[in-house]
Amino acid sequence: MSDAAANKYRTLFMFGAPKASPRSWELSLNRLGETLRAQDPEVFLNRDSGAIVGDMLTFGFGESLEGLSQSDPDWAALRDCTAEDAAEFAIWLRRYIVPEAAEIEFNISPAAEVDLPNRLLPRGDAATVKQALLAYIEDVLAAQERGDM
Repeated sequence: MSDAAANKYRTLFMFGAPKASPRSWELSLNRLGETLRAQDPEVFLNRDSGAIVGDMLTFGFGESLEGLSQSDPDWAALRDCTAEDAAEFAIWLRRYIVPEAAEIEFNISPAAEVDLPNRLLPRGDAATVKQALLAYIEDVLAAQERGDM
């Protein structure tokens, strides 16, 4: 896949606490919603609870970004977005939501659908995070092309 194609690739990006410590973020959906609202008073927030999915927060912000989040295990995701959008969101999560010592794992929809393991998100600036996301996209798409998944 070319760099230009990888930069335009859109999918669901998922960010979560490591499986070994699923509550290490101590994520509060109320705090997440309040923090989103403080950043963007126009943010769309919807809290829902059900027997199957549990307590979930869906949100929408910016031009067209939509996400969802749950706690226990702690995770947040952005739907139909680019690696650049996802990298900015991951940096925002690390700055405002995830405790400083906690780690973030990530995955993308096509990989999660076939149970490929999450990867550890590197610490660093948005460019570093974006590069890690793009490298994973390229690995997943190459595996699809080879028929490995």
